[in-house]
Amino acid sequence: MNAIYYFDSKNLVPPVNEVGNKAWSLFMAKQKGFKTPEGICLSKNLYLEFIKSTGLDKYIITELARKSLEEMRWEEMWDAALRIRNQFLKTELPTQMADKIIKAINSQIPNKPLVIRSSSLAEDGSGSSFAGIHESFVNVIGKEDILKSIRLVWASLWSDGALLYRKEMGVSFDDSAMAVLIQELIDGEVSGIGFCQSPNNNYEAVIESIYGLNKGLVDGDIEPDRFVLNRQTGKLKDSHKSQHSKIVNTKKQGGVSIVKQTNKLSFSIDKAQVQYIYKKMMKLESLFDAPQDVEWTLKNNIFHLLQSRPITLLNNDEKKWNLSLKRSFENLSQLAIRIEHEILPAMESEANQLNTVRIFELSNEELIEEIKKRQETFTRWNAIYWDECIPFAHGIRLFGVLYNDMVKPDDPFEFIKLLMPTKMESTTRNNKIAAAVDALKKQDHTLNISNIDNNPELKHLIDLIGENIQPIMGEEKLNDKQIKDVIAKYVDASYSMSSIKQNHQNKEQNFITAFNKNDQSFAEKVLKLAKKSYQLRDDDNIYLGKVYAALADSIKETNVRFKDRFHNIDLVKNAEEAIKALKFPNYEPEIKPETHAKNQAWKINVRQMRGQPASKGIARGNARVIQTNKDLLKVKKDEVLVCDSIDPNMTFVIPLVSAIVERRGGMLVHGAIIAREYGIACVTGIPDATAIIQTGDDVTVDGFYGLVTNHSRTLEP
Repeated sequence: MNAIYYFDSKNLVPPVNEVGNKAWSLFMAKQKGFKTPEGICLSKNLYLEFIKSTGLDKYIITELARKSLEEMRWEEMWDAALRIRNQFLKTELPTQMADKIIKAINSQIPNKPLVIRSSSLAEDGSGSSFAGIHESFVNVIGKEDILKSIRLVWASLWSDGALLYRKEMGVSFDDSAMAVLIQELIDGEVSGIGFCQSPNNNYEAVIESIYGLNKGLVDGDIEPDRFVLNRQTGKLKDSHKSQHSKIVNTKKQGGVSIVKQTNKLSFSIDKAQVQYIYKKMMKLESLFDAPQDVEWTLKNNIFHLLQSRPITLLNNDEKKWNLSLKRSFENLSQLAIRIEHEILPAMESEANQLNTVRIFELSNEELIEEIKKRQETFTRWNAIYWDECIPFAHGIRLFGVLYNDMVKPDDPFEFIKLLMPTKMESTTRNNKIAAAVDALKKQDHTLNISNIDNNPELKHLIDLIGENIQPIMGEEKLNDKQIKDVIAKYVDASYSMSSIKQNHQNKEQNFITAFNKNDQSFAEKVLKLAKKSYQLRDDDNIYLGKVYAALADSIKETNVRFKDRFHNIDLVKNAEEAIKALKFPNYEPEIKPETHAKNQAWKINVRQMRGQPASKGIARGNARVIQTNKDLLKVKKDEVLVCDSIDPNMTFVIPLVSAIVERRGGMLVHGAIIAREYGIACVTGIPDATAIIQTGDDVTVDGFYGLVTNHSRTLEP
């Protein structure tokens, strides 16, 4: 078994199970006379040798053993992937291996800019494509950056996108390995892709082309010219011309940039070139006995094959999966403006408008229409939240990867420190409560709720408590006793906002100065974008909660109107049931028995659980398991909050607790963000956390290693 294969038409084609489908296809095409970039292929054997000799294989297994892939959320996959990627960054190739690679490159393509691309053993096969999942690096120059790029291509075998794709497609981890293509960068005048058979029409072929390098087209940064042809004859049926830009080689390390193309009148390729490319594509289909997705470039009007793979979408076996894993800086910058200046203000305005309606004065028929309106409003904003607000979290991820690449910290999540503390809606509200509590403590009063009018500070605090708690309580209206109990807890806990105030100016400066002077302005913009992403990651939940609160109020009003019919039980739980109750005199929702996980908790006897370390610190205390919103009012000072997931509207209890344990996983879920703001330990991603742990259990939360120990459970024999 060879470690390195050379692109030479005279040599035999290497085994596909050593070089992967992408490289194998290029070797085959080269042998059949197609012009491909000169270079070498590092076989999977070199990858396996590297991870075994450095211990990375054991590190990968440990990271992925925290939780089964089927139970992992995307945030947890990203966390694991980032830790693995950082480990690859910090782990140098053994000297002998590095020297062998550089010697092979110099023998084939000395002193030339390179393209370094993945060729996974699972990539570009007939069953799954992994298209765009693994890393590629363009215009790589110099030994250090060549070796770094190789390690990052290997690391991308375990990227969040690759993990998610494996989960969706059911691809096994067992034989996962990565070969790497290292080739000369062909600085073509025009480049593009072609489909021997259009994914939209079996009788057509499609060619797309742009000026310059292909990177802009593959990454989606540049709109291409498009040509639709009769698949059988090659006759041109239709064409579309874009507003031309192109990707150019800037002649410096990793340097490519988008520039405007001055010639906007003509297509990037003429009719003769379209036919030339079409014929090459159909020859590849014949060679591989299947319609191909072809990546190409023309230099001096000569066709260079960059990639050929089967069009897996034709058989519709691939499941739908998240194609928004990669967001460009430009895309995220525009999204930031839209979220902050359009979406959130409009969401708040519409929520406020709904709340001006005096629903208790409406007739039943009018209330039905109001409920429909509020349900439609919430459904619409919830869709926008998922389509635009959730993807904006990529601003944090973009910065995190860039920070680790440039700074190479020991802690792969060190970059989080540069984003906090931040002025979030949830912590701002808690700050207001803290100020009101301090004012009350100075008075040393008896918290007499009945004497509100003579105590302006108490009235102000009660209003703040109501604003903070009521949105998550929904139709559960707080009574005076509940409000008094909450206030008493805050006073007893000496409640004050304790956001982390450390100055991370040095870390920011280290990050920015890691770039050359021409790129430092971009680094500052990425950092600014990440801070905004970190802030809005939470604020959008608050605003969406206001819209939902309006809907919950209308459902609550329905229960009030029919309390006699419903035997003083709030049976109506959603808009559909509320409308039926208002429309049909004899309708009564079915009473659904509560079946919380805690009812089965006695069957589970787990002493130690491992999840994601989300906020550093160690704390021990009695658990408070949150099964319903009512349980939030029972939280006591220094308890450990255990829940399925923390909503930003729930943060009024966080200043009271000593640690957080959450079923949802990831460094960027709200529980993790708010824990770091308050400087308390947090572990996320504990499967069945609310079943394994019971209220009152004595638990220790280790936010450094992601461990939760339940001292109330005995060790299994």
